[in-house]
Amino acid sequence: MARSAITSSSRSSHQHRYLRASGCPALGDVILMRPVPDPAAERRLPGQVRNVFAACRSRHLPLTAGIGPVARGVADCPAAVREALFARQVAVCSSTDRAIATSADLGMYRMFAHIGGIEALRAAVAETLGPLLEADRNGTSEPLHTLRVYLEKDRRPAEAARGLHVHVNTLRFRVERIASLLSVELDDPGARFSTALALRLVPVLGVASPAVD
Repeated sequence: MARSAITSSSRSSHQHRYLRASGCPALGDVILMRPVPDPAAERRLPGQVRNVFAACRSRHLPLTAGIGPVARGVADCPAAVREALFARQVAVCSSTDRAIATSADLGMYRMFAHIGGIEALRAAVAETLGPLLEADRNGTSEPLHTLRVYLEKDRRPAEAARGLHVHVNTLRFRVERIASLLSVELDDPGARFSTALALRLVPVLGVASPAVD
């Protein structure tokens, strides 16, 4: 079994010393295939990568890493590397300033590693939430935050209004305006799913700074 980790560092000898893995540079990244003979070794791997990073920070080497799933055979390696590369891109772009991301951290989002990658995701988010993201970049985070809370409260106006500390009529006005800006019908389950997914991807991709309640 092997698990792939991708870092932005070209100092592969440093990783070899700590992880005892085979590595090769590709597309500006260092790809390591680390043997993981059992589930316990798999669980320890993120901590081992963090130890590498701690040693590198003392040398002022900024690193980011993505850790892919276990490849149980040679045929699994390309998919594992794609997921690790995608996880590293998420670590780079995330608004949470994470240095390491694993494919397990990404949950269902890992499937996007195989259907276009991070740029395709960013384009989809921009297409879905464009006017709200533009407002957020201009310092008006209210619409994005309102929509997030409204959907999190399952479109219950009274609960959403309490969460936003506004009158329920104010909430209804905001939601109507948001739906108009996005040209979306929030009562439609498909449109609602796409919108909610795009909202969840905003902090993951670093597309815009989400509001904090």
